[in-house]
Amino acid sequence: MEKTSYYMSSMMLFNVFYIVRVLSLLDFSISINNYGVNEIMTLVNIGVASVCLIWGIIYTIIILTHNFNPQPGEGGKEYSITEKKNITSSEFLGKFSLLVLTGLTIGSIAIWWGLILYILFYVAIGIIFIRYNMLYVNIIMTLLGYDIYLCECMTNNKSETIYFVVNNIDIESNQKLTSTYTNKKIIRLKGNKNG
Repeated sequence: MEKTSYYMSSMMLFNVFYIVRVLSLLDFSISINNYGVNEIMTLVNIGVASVCLIWGIIYTIIILTHNFNPQPGEGGKEYSITEKKNITSSEFLGKFSLLVLTGLTIGSIAIWWGLILYILFYVAIGIIFIRYNMLYVNIIMTLLGYDIYLCECMTNNKSETIYFVVNNIDIESNQKLTSTYTNKKIIRLKGNKNG
């Protein structure tokens, strides 16, 4: 459930683009009493995308308020970084252009087919996103100042590849980070660059 919710958070902008595009197809001069099948399907499309958008908003709030840094008295797991690469811009630009173009294109297709394509696209991208643990690719997190690092780490004398999604932390090689969010390939940390 967590991976699905994280995916919904990542797709918030896509849903906004899709809703705006479908709204542009709605004729507001028609009274509700005269709504036909096309107008009702338009509202169904907007409703489906709105449910996904609200799910994403709620989970994004949970992401931003939950802290995986250890509190005093908590042990956590230590990660010793041997190599690091900041992949924030490459992940953001590719995903952003995909969302903009797809959301605007699908929203301009005939209402019946548009809903089917929307659902197929949403499910297909979701399967890829979840199967390959692409939880770190979250445009909203990037816009809110989080950086994404792909790191090779030593933990418990084993080498691991970990994605760190960090806010106000400069990650350097040979640095040690501690998190209570253990046994995950994607770890989110908050910090204070001055402290």
